[in-house]
Amino acid sequence: MKTLLADLYKVTSGHSSQCRDPIALTSHTGNSRFHLTRSVKLDDFSRSLVNLFLRFHQIHTGVCPMGAITATRTMKTITTTCIILLFACLSGASTVYEKTKRDEQHFTLEAAKPALMLAYAPYCKQSTIQDWSCYWCSHQDAPDHFQVTHFFDGKDKATLFGFAGFTQTQIVFSFRGTRLGVLKDILADLDIFPATPFRDAIPGAHVHRGFLDMYMSVRDDVIRSGIELSNKFPNHTLIVTGHSLGGAISTLVAADLAIEAQVKNPVQLWTFGSPRVGNEVFARYLDDHYLDKSFRVTHNRDPVPRLPPRLLGLEHVDTEYWFTNGESWTKCEREDASCSSGNWIVNFFDHGGYLGYNYFGALAYGCVF
Repeated sequence: MKTLLADLYKVTSGHSSQCRDPIALTSHTGNSRFHLTRSVKLDDFSRSLVNLFLRFHQIHTGVCPMGAITATRTMKTITTTCIILLFACLSGASTVYEKTKRDEQHFTLEAAKPALMLAYAPYCKQSTIQDWSCYWCSHQDAPDHFQVTHFFDGKDKATLFGFAGFTQTQIVFSFRGTRLGVLKDILADLDIFPATPFRDAIPGAHVHRGFLDMYMSVRDDVIRSGIELSNKFPNHTLIVTGHSLGGAISTLVAADLAIEAQVKNPVQLWTFGSPRVGNEVFARYLDDHYLDKSFRVTHNRDPVPRLPPRLLGLEHVDTEYWFTNGESWTKCEREDASCSSGNWIVNFFDHGGYLGYNYFGALAYGCVF
């Protein structure tokens, strides 16, 4: 369940006498844990369980279902119903925003272009991002009325690595790709050893250690920002986007924010030219459980989405949208050889030409790669 169970309403107060045996409930949700313990009178147990279920339902849906329980029902019926519903809630507590619609129903150029502008923006100077005047920020396809709220420093604490902000309908996290002049970026790309993410919240999952280390260097700030923005804009969609290395980091950020119980918004992932991030367990778990929607965009003969090679046990997440030009695409399932992964001829310049917008053109405007 998305809401942190630690905030669950404790079993009703006001019991004057005690029973010899305490009632205890324990459950797990990802990286969170709650433990409710209350000694109650045996004849008050039903009323306590009803109140617990009502609070459980109210936190999860925002609606108190008092009308569903009438005085004409017997206490025995109420108790049975609440036990069933309560355990149904507990058994599904770790499932977050499972997908209900196919992603291809939502993929459009009109949605992809603003996500790309946001993914390109972190390459630019921080001062121009702050007032939303950077080359990509002021582009006609960039989101209007964007407000930057947080910046994230790179692992060397000397270069901008990403930012967060919001529009009228979206919370956005965006991360840049590798800067050729930043040694730690290059070393992170080359650190291909496996690592376990998120304190083993996804059993059996392993990810690229260099990418994970890069993310962990900003994780505390990212999670803190995510909780803050989620509390401020609970009805916004949360978008995480990035290009190249930024796509890999965005994949980890999106997974972590989706798992984080205090971030209540559905999480969408947009990546452009992302390398492979984790093993099959990681990829499938994200696809099936933790991302509301995810769109992995590749371009023609871009070599980066083919790295690191699959023989290292890594696999892409979710559906691929493979563009051979700026306007038309082919939809492919994760590692479809008829799309980018089966293209043996590579062209590095395709890595900077997504959706017809070449990021090398922004060099003259202070956007560094």
